[in-house]
Amino acid sequence: DMNPIAASILSTTSIFYIEDDQANVSLMKLIIKRAGNLTLETARSAEEGLPAIAERQPDLVLMDINLPGLSGIDATRKLKENKATSHIPVVAVSANATTYDKVLAKSADFFCYLTKPLNVGDVMEVIVAAVGGEKRSIEPDSTEQEAPPQVEEETGILSASAIEIIQRSKKTLPDGYIDVIRKMFLGIPELRDKLQSALDTDDFKSAETAAHKLKTYSATLGAVKLSKMAEKAEFATKNENLNEITELLQEMSHEYYRVTPAIEKLLES
Repeated sequence: DMNPIAASILSTTSIFYIEDDQANVSLMKLIIKRAGNLTLETARSAEEGLPAIAERQPDLVLMDINLPGLSGIDATRKLKENKATSHIPVVAVSANATTYDKVLAKSADFFCYLTKPLNVGDVMEVIVAAVGGEKRSIEPDSTEQEAPPQVEEETGILSASAIEIIQRSKKTLPDGYIDVIRKMFLGIPELRDKLQSALDTDDFKSAETAAHKLKTYSATLGAVKLSKMAEKAEFATKNENLNEITELLQEMSHEYYRVTPAIEKLLES
């Protein structure tokens, strides 16, 4: 149950979300819908979103970090440099949660950092804090976390925290939640194929985009090892390291099929 102040904030708040992936947008819409009267507008790029934010003057901006074109970091810097938008709190939303990523986010003056997979309670708490005028600062860890906690399932390795988030969200969010999560799960082979096709034409930028989405989807599902492989592939595309990416593609295919029974069990239980 929310206190009266939180309920009042959530009944009048307008949010603008910049995110290029439709599955992530759909997931956020389900989370926001749970609060009732929150309004949510979206844009698929910073170039599209920044003018709209200046015009609409939302109470809060949710910003994906890895965007096509202008990055979420640079987009937030532009919002903070613009007198018309500098007062609007901006929350980073990303699958990346390394110390380096958080240092960049801190330098761009984000309000705070939400890491995928998204916890419904965390999202609501951040909205109330940001719109309610609370002051926060991103404090990077002194030591970088190599991977989230892992737990051995009967047929695969999944993140314990992701399992908990998915199980809790199944109870608190509308039926459409599982449909979105299942689309992410089924979309992983398609992203792998897109990554391969991009490499076949030396389109490393498209390959990087596919690898990033693969990483995000895998992290949301709790497939830690698969997400780490995709993260390595994303980095390798930036360096145009074709041999490494080719090896990682093979490893990702094996890992996807290895964790498939555990994910299917999680989504059905």
